[in-house]
Amino acid sequence: MCMCVSLFLLSTLAMEKCVGFIPLRIGTLLIDLWFFLIYLADVVTGLLGSNAVMVYSSQGNRAWYIVGYLLSVSVSVVGLSRLLFGSYRSLARVFGILLWGCCVLSFTKYMVSLVLMWVHRTGLVHSCRRSGLVGLGNTHVPLAQAVLSDTGFYSPVARYPGTLTEKAMPAAECASAITAFLVTFAVLGLLVQCLQVHFAMVGMSYAHVLSERHARHHRLRDEQIKDFEESRYRMVASSSTTY
Repeated sequence: MCMCVSLFLLSTLAMEKCVGFIPLRIGTLLIDLWFFLIYLADVVTGLLGSNAVMVYSSQGNRAWYIVGYLLSVSVSVVGLSRLLFGSYRSLARVFGILLWGCCVLSFTKYMVSLVLMWVHRTGLVHSCRRSGLVGLGNTHVPLAQAVLSDTGFYSPVARYPGTLTEKAMPAAECASAITAFLVTFAVLGLLVQCLQVHFAMVGMSYAHVLSERHARHHRLRDEQIKDFEESRYRMVASSSTTY
């Protein structure tokens, strides 16, 4: 958490000009690509059954599979919308707020998924013993909770090619693998959330720059119109005086 606070404090330095060594406009474009592509990949892998977080977190609550899927779709759509329309000055503040909304949705999905997987970690171990770890080479959509018996007749689970138990793993390996998976997800997920909050701060900074330019443009236009009206009035007045 201290690292997150330090990151936020450092990110405020020279944020009006750049993101690190990257110009603010290009940095904002990369941020929009991040939210679009990362969460699009989350959606695609979830549909294919290779997204372990989606598969495992929905074992304890099937409705969460749909909710988590919709959250990722929403964030990806916002990222795409910012890519297409984020440069419009009149919409700058709206898209800046939407970027913070993406952070809220992402953090919600992270926390709920982590809690569900931790509460049902025993079920995850059973599923691993029956079907192995979910991944690119071991897809499941969805993966129902496994009910296993620890009697000598059923343990370990027999592997049969082409069936659900083809990639079954021993209980000890599954317990350590699931624990490592949960710890890795918790740490990396927290780092990603901190990074995305920094992204939202950069996005709001860019929105502020666009809004200032939009306001400056309108002020300049109003001054030009006022000067034109005054000059025309003086011309008319001088013409009437001559005649």
